[in-house]
Amino acid sequence: METVKADSNHVHETKAFYEALVENAREAMCIVQDGCLRFVNEKCLEISGYSKEELLAMSIEDLIHSDDRDWVMKRHRLRLEGKTMQNVYSHRIIDKRGHVRWLEIKVVPVQFEDRPAVMVCAFDTTERKLTEDRLRENERRYRSLFYSAPSGVFYYDADLKIIEANERFVNTFGRDGRNLIGLNLRRIYDRRILPCLAIPLEGKEGAYEGGFRESPDSEEMWLYINTVPVYRVNGEPAGAIGIFRDMTARRKTELKLEEREAQLRLKSLHLEEANATLQAILRHSRDELVNLQRDVIVNIEEMVFPLMKKIKSYRSPGRIAGYAELVEMNLKDITSPFLRNLTFSHFNFTHQERQIARLIREGYKTEEIAEMLSMSRRSVEHHRYKIRIKLGLRHKKANLRTKLMSLTEQG
Repeated sequence: METVKADSNHVHETKAFYEALVENAREAMCIVQDGCLRFVNEKCLEISGYSKEELLAMSIEDLIHSDDRDWVMKRHRLRLEGKTMQNVYSHRIIDKRGHVRWLEIKVVPVQFEDRPAVMVCAFDTTERKLTEDRLRENERRYRSLFYSAPSGVFYYDADLKIIEANERFVNTFGRDGRNLIGLNLRRIYDRRILPCLAIPLEGKEGAYEGGFRESPDSEEMWLYINTVPVYRVNGEPAGAIGIFRDMTARRKTELKLEEREAQLRLKSLHLEEANATLQAILRHSRDELVNLQRDVIVNIEEMVFPLMKKIKSYRSPGRIAGYAELVEMNLKDITSPFLRNLTFSHFNFTHQERQIARLIREGYKTEEIAEMLSMSRRSVEHHRYKIRIKLGLRHKKANLRTKLMSLTEQG
């Protein structure tokens, strides 16, 4: 009896030990039989959000995500029929709050109350799955940006060997992409860009803008390159990503614009010099014109007028004396404002009218004017009438000589 009692105590202790072990396990553990949950541990409650009573009253189909339900239940049925199935896999469930949770499942066939069942051990991998999805999405975006970027992009390691390059990079240098992968950038011909490539290995960003030649015989390109470091998990530089743009076409345009601007500046300078020269010529011409006018006036006053006085002093016939006076009067008009006034005031006098107007202004009568100009009295009167019209004196009693004298004063 003591032996049986001891064995019974041992069995109870062992059962209690395993129950405690199962209840406190890190993974969810349950037994499924005939599509229903027959046993669940505390972790099952935590993951699903349901109470123990709710779970034991549910079919596992109620928990499995609709997109996974068919294939998971099919495996369950085949396994109960004794078929060999994959024991480890992942599928989704819907918890009590309606959230999707990912589980990694390990299934073992067992007997429960003398009937076939399966024991399921499940780990909640939701966070890991979401992290993996985010990483895959980030990688997809990175690769999409990397390969479809409008600029050339290349990735190189700490030894400056190209690991990866996009199509724009390959096309710019006209090489097969396979020949670029593994290329050691330290061996390129044009070493002007090496400091920009090497500085990210010190944890700094690099930049270069300038010329670049692939070989001594190749045409020089104009490149802009920016490099940024890439780090390992431990924080050490693993290499760098380089982004470059071929600025050759823009550089050629800039050089042409600079050349054109230089030409325009030179032409502008020449125009300024020509303008200065022209201004000097104009000033000189104006000075010469003023001197010429002064000389004409001086010569007439000093050389012509004295001679005319002598001619008038002779006792010559009246007509000769009249002609002499007329010549003297005309010469005076050259230096007086009256002629300029009649010429430029838009009265539109004829040559004959200007002569008669000057004589009227000097006080000559119609008969005297006719004799001096060898004209008939009627012709002189006709011209007087035309002059009055042009001066705006038609049908007015204003004195014509007074009007002509006022023009002299205004001039």
